[in-house]
Amino acid sequence: MNVLYDMLLTQCEAVATSVSLPFKVPTQVFTPPADGKWLEFIIIPNGEAKLGWLDLNADQGLLRALVYWPPGQGTEAPGTVAGTIATYFAQGTRWHSSPAGMTVEIYAPPTIGGLVEDGQSVYFPVSMRYRSFGA
Repeated sequence: MNVLYDMLLTQCEAVATSVSLPFKVPTQVFTPPADGKWLEFIIIPNGEAKLGWLDLNADQGLLRALVYWPPGQGTEAPGTVAGTIATYFAQGTRWHSSPAGMTVEIYAPPTIGGLVEDGQSVYFPVSMRYRSFGA
């Protein structure tokens, strides 16, 4: 498995645990819980970019969290969860993998999108821009 992907998933698991919600990632089979409250994490790679005067290559992309909630239960609780995720992945947050020599950085402020309703559930999207370098 990809080191970058593993590093991001470790952080997704940590934030999901901190808000006590089950979570789905693309590599897992997942059944949403009966209460309709859960998270989904999607990693969207966006190619390479050059960093600074050293001309370092950096992989960059978008980490998106979707905070699912049952309809009719208001927006305060899922909005609070979305805010917790945005705070966890604050701009400037970095993780380093010593064995792999890779650093992952959230390089822009996270954004919380408006509430999306799909008939069966509602969700708040939270988007974080990342880049990685090293390895």
